[in-house]
Amino acid sequence: STGDPFVIQNADRLNHIACLLLVLQVVGLAIDTLMNLFPDAITKHISIGYDGISASGVLAALLIFVLAQIFRRGSEMRAELEGTV
Repeated sequence: STGDPFVIQNADRLNHIACLLLVLQVVGLAIDTLMNLFPDAITKHISIGYDGISASGVLAALLIFVLAQIFRRGSEMRAELEGTV
C-alpha cells in the first residue's frame, strides 16, 4: 500500500508463485499416476482430490509469469527514469 510496487523483488515473488502453481500441477499428476499403480482394492477408499491437470491452474501460472515480466519491466523503466532525472 506504500512505496513503489514496481520493484524487482515483487517480480521475483510473482515468478516464485507461478513456479509453485506449476509444481502443484506436476506433483498432483505424479501422485495420481502413483495411485493408479496400486490395485483398486487398495485405492478405492482413498481420495487425493486430484482430477487431472487443471487448465485453469496452468493458465493462472502462465498469467502470473506474464504479470511478473510486467513488474520486471516496470522496475527497469523506473530505474531508467531515476537515472534521467
